[in-house]
Amino acid sequence: MVRSPCLPDPEKLLGLWSASGVEPSGERPATTLAPARIRFGAAPAPAPQAAPPPRGPPVPPAPPLPRQSLSPALAAAAALAGAPSVPSRLGLGPPLPPRVPDPPPAPRAPAAARPAVPALSDEVLGAQIFSGAKGIDARLQRLLEYTGRALAASAAFVADRDGLMVASLRSSEALAAVTAPLGGMQERIASFVPAPAEGAAVVELDQGVLQLVWAGTDAGRLALGMVLAAPLDRGSTNKLRRLVQLAVHTKGSA
Repeated sequence: MVRSPCLPDPEKLLGLWSASGVEPSGERPATTLAPARIRFGAAPAPAPQAAPPPRGPPVPPAPPLPRQSLSPALAAAAALAGAPSVPSRLGLGPPLPPRVPDPPPAPRAPAAARPAVPALSDEVLGAQIFSGAKGIDARLQRLLEYTGRALAASAAFVADRDGLMVASLRSSEALAAVTAPLGGMQERIASFVPAPAEGAAVVELDQGVLQLVWAGTDAGRLALGMVLAAPLDRGSTNKLRRLVQLAVHTKGSA
């Protein structure tokens, strides 16, 4: 049998084994194995356990919480709903007494009626006020007396464009002087916004209000001022403006 040139040389391979300490299988002695035996028997006894430490005295139970009553609002709500008292159902103490209802509120005093001019035509009302009066000054004075009766005015006056007094009923010149700057402001406001040039205004006083009504007449622009408890509505100011004009324009006023 011809050896293949690719196989290693046996002599050189044997030398490598000898140098590395590996013996060929043919030169190693055979190893004899002892026959194995399997033993069946009881499991090993468990290791002894240490004795538990001695227990101390038993812990007493916690004392029960003191009973508390619920808030009066919760008890009152349950009473109003027709249910038994909440504390009695929960075992929190004796039931609370029923809630006493609050007394009814005291009746309010009726609000003071707002002053207003009667719903009559301007001519009829003017004839009633100016009946028998001769001259412009007399008719204006009648008009001021009428505001004191019908509108409960504590003071009234008529002033000209410059704030000078024309007629007075328990009024001061200081109130009449206020009409001059306010009247000029009212005319300027009417040039910017759609408002009547005559118009009306209210000035708040320490007690009551100063109601002002301007009217254009043949005698110039006049201001009717009244100290009232509350401002007038627009219908009343329009009637008062017309009454001022009737007091000036009525025939026989010279």
